[in-house]
Amino acid sequence: MTRYVIGPDVAKHDAGPSRTTIRRPCCAGEEKVEGTDHERTFTMTVDRGLLALLEAQPGKGEELADFLRQGRELALAESGTVTWYAFKLSETTYGIFDTFEGEDDRQAHLNGQIPAALGQVGPDLLASDPDIRTTDILAFK
Repeated sequence: MTRYVIGPDVAKHDAGPSRTTIRRPCCAGEEKVEGTDHERTFTMTVDRGLLALLEAQPGKGEELADFLRQGRELALAESGTVTWYAFKLSETTYGIFDTFEGEDDRQAHLNGQIPAALGQVGPDLLASDPDIRTTDILAFK
């Protein structure tokens, strides 16, 4: 087992990158519970993600942005998708970043409704195929 000490907080790295327990003091103003060390423990199980970069055809940026905004509802229905972000980098460059607790969840997302919907609108909205990359999550807050 490897231990990391980060300032006043302690992070204990137990079972590989998929399980990190972070202990930190409770927030100011919270009532201390008798018999506790007055700390909260959070377990990180998010260990992988997807990054999809999308290049809109000229004049199609707003339509792509609208499509991505609508994708939020589909992402909410996916129990295995922990976080889902749609973002804009420029007038033509957009993206999606999402996180998962395991490979099964990531694969379920890749085979789900959002990629299927993107496949349907892609020829009309995208200048090229999406650049989809798998990621390993090293840390989060």
